[in-house]
Amino acid sequence: MDQHPWEEPQGSGSEIAFCLMSRRSIEVCLSPLLHGCHDFSGKCVVIIDVLRASSAVITGLSHGVSAFRPVAEPDDAMYWATRGYIPAAERGGQVAEGFRLGNSPFSYREGRWAGQKIALTTTNGTRAVLLSLSAEKVMIGGFLNQLAVVHQLLKFPGDVVLFCAGWKGQFSLEDTLCAGGFIAALSGYFQVSGDPAVAALALYKQHEHGLEQAVSGSSHYLRLASKGLADEIAFCLKRDLFNIVPVLMEGELVARSD
Repeated sequence: MDQHPWEEPQGSGSEIAFCLMSRRSIEVCLSPLLHGCHDFSGKCVVIIDVLRASSAVITGLSHGVSAFRPVAEPDDAMYWATRGYIPAAERGGQVAEGFRLGNSPFSYREGRWAGQKIALTTTNGTRAVLLSLSAEKVMIGGFLNQLAVVHQLLKFPGDVVLFCAGWKGQFSLEDTLCAGGFIAALSGYFQVSGDPAVAALALYKQHEHGLEQAVSGSSHYLRLASKGLADEIAFCLKRDLFNIVPVLMEGELVARSD
């Protein structure tokens, strides 16, 4: 049985027995442009935008933010600001003009926004969330909460789609590596479905002990590093700093834990 290298998935005997008998499927959507190739209905979709929307939401909820509302455009974030939300917007890897918050996980640490709700739009991650509304359940995953997501997926009774946010519709190395890590942890309990999932798993196995080195040549790494954000990249690649899973409920991403 091919398990995640850092910890055996936990759960009751009946839960794990059910997983082994049912052999639910796990697949990967490599880009928002490919979402039409996947049927999300009845499934759990895990949005993966390692650099940096997933990491920002995970970090913020772990530091007391009440909820993140994913929205499509900066104007939408400003609309929700009139209803008590803090508006946040990122475009092109930077805080959007007219905003003081973007998708930097460092902006949401230390409880600065504890008790607040954030209306967030980003170039890639929030778009993927809004494309997944037909799913039965939507979660946010990253390296920062990978084990917590694994535990939640073991409890979900249906199939799973790992949805890589990518970069403006293009393939993203770091998101695909993260998807491969989820599959490595779950492939003993899920049937790996489709070539993208097979490729993500192979890519992860090749680089699981050197993630930062593998990502360091990627276009997104180089783009963000050129803006002085190398420390944020290193943070986003850390494993299992947090034990919460952002789950979409009534239009908001809220924290759930084991």
